Amino acid sequence: MIDQEEFIKTRMINEVQALVDSGFNRIAVGMIAQYIETLGAFLDKKPFKTPRQSSQRFNHALEKLFPQRYSNFNKNNFLYKQLRSNFTHLGIESQFLTFDFTEYNTDSHLHYKNGKTTIVVINLLSDYTNACNTVIDLLKSDSIKKKNLA
Repeated sequence: MIDQEEFIKTRMINEVQALVDSGFNRIAVGMIAQYIETLGAFLDKKPFKTPRQSSQRFNHALEKLFPQRYSNFNKNNFLYKQLRSNFTHLGIESQFLTFDFTEYNTDSHLHYKNGKTTIVVINLLSDYTNACNTVIDLLKSDSIKKKNLA
């Protein structure tokens, strides 16, 4: 069985951080959007490869692992549709999201203005990393069961 803590640390945290550090912020956002679903897969009781679980797992991860503000913005699957579906599957940005790749406007993260929600990547990365570390803690404490990742 693949070591799940190592998987989360190496792939889900370190590789995403390396993308940001190398200036590949858009690719990092796409990976984070995919990995939010993975975090949800760690939380549910179904096998990782159970089909048609994408939105449920994404939403569950936001609800259980991220600050409340994410769930508030995800009403009617908004973040799932705009971030996970459009950005990840199509490689295009949503007309309803704007990304701030600077480190200066952290107060504008998940704020709605002029018809768009702003995502400040440094805030997203921090919240995502905290969510990953929470799953590691849950695995270590046996609060969630280890699953076969292969």
